Amino acid sequence: MKVVYRILFALLMVLLFWFSFNTANNIVTERYIEEHVEPNLRGDNPDYLYFYGSVPHYNHRIPLYSLETEQYNVKFFELIVADKKGTKLDEYVYVIFHNKTIFETGENYRILIEGEKEQYVFYPQGMIYDVLVLLEDEQVYIKRSYIESTLNKEWKLVDGSDNVLVSFTPTLDRPFELKTVIESYVQANGKLPNNALNDQDIYLYDQPDYSPYLIVYSVALSIFGVVFALSLFGLYLYDKRKGKRQLMDYESILNERRKSKQL
Repeated sequence: MKVVYRILFALLMVLLFWFSFNTANNIVTERYIEEHVEPNLRGDNPDYLYFYGSVPHYNHRIPLYSLETEQYNVKFFELIVADKKGTKLDEYVYVIFHNKTIFETGENYRILIEGEKEQYVFYPQGMIYDVLVLLEDEQVYIKRSYIESTLNKEWKLVDGSDNVLVSFTPTLDRPFELKTVIESYVQANGKLPNNALNDQDIYLYDQPDYSPYLIVYSVALSIFGVVFALSLFGLYLYDKRKGKRQLMDYESILNERRKSKQL
């Protein structure tokens, strides 16, 4: 049983560490969104980089398609997911729907595309209610082939009551070019680019800079460390006290045996 208790204790500490780190990460994400993403979304020219810019591996900053109405912005951004050597480049599109007021939480928003089965949208990381992104196969980047097959067809963003919020017929504001440019660079240089294509509005993915919020992680892990240390100390005291009780019980048994022999 002692081994079982040790295993349970270890599992409990692992869960506590995960909980501490996950809580800290949620707090940091919320703070970053509040201080950086939301002001950008409410500005005159939001760039939406927080959303598509963190998807591996390359993105084109100029949208493939852009629609701007009084209340909604719709953007299609071109992405590439590459292997380490650049021999395999898969083409995707990140589709963003931005409500300049706010989307209602709890609504079942969907995309109806002419002649296609309905597609679902969802709130992205951090539950930013101003923005929805198109979801396919549980991922937020859509295959190029699917987007191409739905060009020149009517798209409708509808809510749970089938009210049409915005409708449009996407076309290409510029051609797909990300794969061709990266392939040419790899052939010429034998490696994938880092920042060499930035002047062509092609960038390597970049995670948000959470360094200003490291104090949150430090506090969370410090609390975990204190709880872990106190738990170990408590376990030590318990084992020590239990050992003393066992020794006293053993001595009591020996004394009883000595008395019985004397009688």
